[in-house]
Amino acid sequence: MRWIYGGGISIIVTTFLCDALGLDVDYWRAAAWSLTFGALFVMIFTVLYITRSNWRSNRIGRIFCAKSVLLTLALWQIVATTWGGQDYPYRNEIRFVIYAMIALAYATMDVALVREQNHDRKGEDGQLRPRMDLPPL
Repeated sequence: MRWIYGGGISIIVTTFLCDALGLDVDYWRAAAWSLTFGALFVMIFTVLYITRSNWRSNRIGRIFCAKSVLLTLALWQIVATTWGGQDYPYRNEIRFVIYAMIALAYATMDVALVREQNHDRKGEDGQLRPRMDLPPL
């Protein structure tokens, strides 16, 4: 894993060094390719997670699956806009559906998170217990 981080950081630093040395760096193209590869790697992760993990076994798995799918869709929509411009058919409708689904998914994730946290904090008498591991305000 370290070689991936090291390689990526080396590419970033090398790009800035080339720019500092007066070489022509096309930052738009560098950012567009970075976005495209980021979307590709998120999509690969999502496909591997859905096909090789038991994500249906618990609520967190289902939530993480939905989050991964929505992030993949949002990133590919941004990639399409980056490379193809803003004037492709049904762009606004596609954006509306993806972004509305993200809002709905995160609203349900927020509710699920609070419920799980409250469940973890309940004592034997059913009352919520204050967290003792947090620093005082």
